[in-house]
Amino acid sequence: MLRTWISIIGGDLLQMSLEDIYNKKRICKCHFTDNYFNPGCKGLLRTAVPTLYVPMCMKDTEKRTFDDAFVEESSFSVCTPSAKKIATDVTVDIVDPNLENAAVDMSPVPTTPTKNQELQGLLKSVGVNKAIHLTPKASTLYQAATSLKRKVQYLHKKCRGFKSRLAAATKLSESEAFQRVASNMSVAAKLFTNLQMRETHKKSRGRRFSLEEKILSLTMYKQSPKAYRLLQKLFTLPARKTLTSLLQKVVLNTGLNMGLFKNLKTKVERIPLNQRYCSLIFDEMSIMPSLQYDEHQDRIIGFQDK
Repeated sequence: MLRTWISIIGGDLLQMSLEDIYNKKRICKCHFTDNYFNPGCKGLLRTAVPTLYVPMCMKDTEKRTFDDAFVEESSFSVCTPSAKKIATDVTVDIVDPNLENAAVDMSPVPTTPTKNQELQGLLKSVGVNKAIHLTPKASTLYQAATSLKRKVQYLHKKCRGFKSRLAAATKLSESEAFQRVASNMSVAAKLFTNLQMRETHKKSRGRRFSLEEKILSLTMYKQSPKAYRLLQKLFTLPARKTLTSLLQKVVLNTGLNMGLFKNLKTKVERIPLNQRYCSLIFDEMSIMPSLQYDEHQDRIIGFQDK
């Protein structure tokens, strides 16, 4: 078989000794068809012979020089059964002991990139070329690993898209043109415009609102729930459940609410002195005795005097 290889390759190999061929030459796996490879490893079958891109397949009028194709040992390591490292994609391990001295090198032929190289890297790490050669347990682990790798790739892509959109929105909000337009807006109008520009392109479940934006939306909702439902169809606004959840965080007990008085005090400080005179009137309403259980605070709410 060794002489068959040398006769197919020809060239200067006919004048070289077997020892020089073993120590200095090797052949690329691109010159072998797939049926010559041993399933489950990178080794060749005993009957393997180079049939692809060899001189015997060319026309007699085409001459080929092999001097530049041969590679010295200093550039590449020779593939032997005792080698500690597996050869790269351009090398072939020799399985047949009779072919150990037949490692030769052909002129470099560019290899075609395979599909799903990252997924095939998992198989190569365990010395297998195809998933069908794995054991049932290893096949299950391989499927789980490939699924997780696809999820990681999707999350990386999603993260890059989110960062790019965030950078674009930040750049727009900080641009001189936007600041010049927003300088003439009220605080509520500026807050509403920023909300529309930032959240409109997102999906409904991916939108996030600040506390100020929720309070602004709650103000519109309390003015007219019916009008708020119409605005919700035209603009990007928090859902009604989001606003009710915000209200549940406000602690309301019987008696006077000191928080309201603090808010009134802040508002009055901006009013001129001649307009601060007013009458504080408490209205009354009919109520019925009842008990309610607040599951968030884990307490029973009723009517009591303080």
